Amino acid sequence: MTTTRVRQCPEASDTYEWELQNFLSLDKKQISETFIAQGYLWRLTCFPRQNVQPSKHVSLFLECPAVENTLTTQTERLPVVDFTLTVVNHKRRELHLSKGTSNHFTTDQVDWGFSSMLPLTDVSIDSGFLRDDGALVVRLKMNVKTGKRPCQKRGLAPNLGADFLTLLEDPGPTSDLTLTAGGRSFPVHRAILAARCEFFKTMFASGFDDSTSKQVAMPDTDPDALQLLLRFIYGGVLDSCPQALLKPAAELADRLRLTEARAELEDCILSSASPDSIINDMLWAEVLGSEALSKALQEDYLQGQGGVDEEAISALAMRSPKLAATLLSAAMARIRESAMQQ
Repeated sequence: MTTTRVRQCPEASDTYEWELQNFLSLDKKQISETFIAQGYLWRLTCFPRQNVQPSKHVSLFLECPAVENTLTTQTERLPVVDFTLTVVNHKRRELHLSKGTSNHFTTDQVDWGFSSMLPLTDVSIDSGFLRDDGALVVRLKMNVKTGKRPCQKRGLAPNLGADFLTLLEDPGPTSDLTLTAGGRSFPVHRAILAARCEFFKTMFASGFDDSTSKQVAMPDTDPDALQLLLRFIYGGVLDSCPQALLKPAAELADRLRLTEARAELEDCILSSASPDSIINDMLWAEVLGSEALSKALQEDYLQGQGGVDEEAISALAMRSPKLAATLLSAAMARIRESAMQQ
């Protein structure tokens, strides 16, 4: 199996792309990295030689892994999704192969898709369904619709996350702690922070001064990034993040051990990488210790987004000789592979 990143397409917020490198060499089930989309966790899976006999097609499925741990009595709260899976044709756009469906993900059915997505006889560079480097590219377009919520029909609390966000925005006398960062103050609630964030749970249990203080300073913290991540802690939502705030927010998510928020922010950094920024993005990912993001950025650079100037390349060699050597080695390997194919 392999775990490769699913990237959000910059031109469409509801569309995601998954590349399966060296597709003709794959024979076992392939599983993408888990990604966040429209409030749920997802994975894409592919059977290069079909999931059933007679193994004449490529099979593609969308999976909602979190539903496996959902109580049977709560299945009506699980997502109903309209989605389309597309195998990209790199020669002619009108030959893209797309199939769509609408399904309710439940504990009995954690994945939906198409066993006979693409005939194996069509999987070639000549047909256009493989890129020149041998990669198969899959696109997912999705619209998550709210599942049935019986409690709403009975007039009970409509949305716990929304209630918590209201409490964050207008805490009144219920706040028992104030976080400070960059000259700004954020009234919060210890119980919510401890329940939703491992960093604060550990802090409050430590017995140190900060564990009982009514005010906790957060030095070297961007206040806008803190505000963004407090909304994630309280309501499980990650609002649209300005470009300039992506890295400070990802660094703070790393400090606070908010792994899901960090992963989504890193996806945004990857999607917004440009020839002007990609080397600095790689250096930043290396310092942060994000191996997955670093590798994905390197792949983008090697696939043609690396049209950067000599000054940037020189800076890369000075700041991270190891990364520069890795990129050079990968580039030379691609050149040799291309020469052999010719």
